[in-house]
Amino acid sequence: MGGDTAASRASAAGVNRRRHVRVDCDWPVTALGYELTGRETEFKGTVRNVSTGGLYLEAEVTANLAVDKPLRITLPDPVGVVEAVVRRFLEHDPGRADVSRWGVEFTNLTVSQRAHISRLVFTAARLARVAEAS
Repeated sequence: MGGDTAASRASAAGVNRRRHVRVDCDWPVTALGYELTGRETEFKGTVRNVSTGGLYLEAEVTANLAVDKPLRITLPDPVGVVEAVVRRFLEHDPGRADVSRWGVEFTNLTVSQRAHISRLVFTAARLARVAEAS
C-alpha cells in the first residue's frame, strides 16, 4: 500500500494528469448558480481557461456555490447555454473577498455544443503552438 506507483511518480515529477487539453481564454459569461440554501443567483463571470470537459470560472460574486452544485452558463455563440456542475471551489482572491474561482465540469452537452467547444479548444491550442514556435 502507499508504495511507489506510476501515478505517484508522475505526480511527483510534475506531469500534467488532466484528461482534456486546456487552453487559456478570457470569455465573458453569464451564469446561474444554485447556492447551498437553494437560492438561485445569476451573475457575470469570466472563463479563464476551457477544455472539452469543463472550465475555470472567475466571478465577482458573493454567491455560496459549493462543490456538486449545478450551474447554467451562457458561453459565447455558437455554444450557448450549457449545463455544468461545480467540481472544485478553488479560491477567493486574497486581495478581494468578492472574487471567487471554481473548477466546473460540463454535463449533458449536446453533440453540437461538444463539437463547437472542441473546435474552439483545439483551434486555440494550435494557434498557441504556432505562436510559441515563432
